Amino acid sequence: MNKQKIDILKSLIDAFYEKYKIKIWLAEKIGRRISYIYGKGEGFKIPAVKTYEDDKYVVFIESDKKEVIKESREFIGSLLKGESN
Repeated sequence: MNKQKIDILKSLIDAFYEKYKIKIWLAEKIGRRISYIYGKGEGFKIPAVKTYEDDKYVVFIESDKKEVIKESREFIGSLLKGESN
């Protein structure tokens, strides 16, 4: 199931990058550290916002627009609805 979840999160990243041209990336939690897996965009111009987190993965975006952050959270939730770890 983790491969399926990663594929879903990568498709989210691709879609959000195409729509908003923002820095967005996926990381895997390894103990107390996180490790970059996949991402799009140029960046580190503004502080990152965590838009998704579960026991294994985290998605960050760089956006100061509340509507973009909200849409990202809602979109991830809808994609992962019913998904089990």
